[in-house]
Amino acid sequence: MAERAVDAYVAALPADQREIAEAVRGLVKAAAPNAKESIKWAQPVCEDNCPFAYLRAFRNHVNFGFWRGVEVDAGRGLLETSASVMAHVKLRSAGGHRPCRADRDGQEGRAAEQGAR
Repeated sequence: MAERAVDAYVAALPADQREIAEAVRGLVKAAAPNAKESIKWAQPVCEDNCPFAYLRAFRNHVNFGFWRGVEVDAGRGLLETSASVMAHVKLRSAGGHRPCRADRDGQEGRAAEQGAR
């Protein structure tokens, strides 16, 4: 029943946001197959013993956020926050992404490793 409520939330989104939400749901299901989806606080929430992630549609983007997101981010600046616990990323398309600092650092680190060999 709860998953049907999430399905209805996603189905009601505009096509571009629906695509984002479906992509994120697929990633979460792949990473946390035992997680349950429900609507809490007027948004889809993913739980496995306790809430760990959420989706929330806004006018021009979809937030994909994490409870304890501030700890997940650990000051790296990958997630946005205005609180002391939760943090999120704003998603504007499901297809591509702009390389984040972690992507760039990872590429530079791999290039340096290859050059040292």
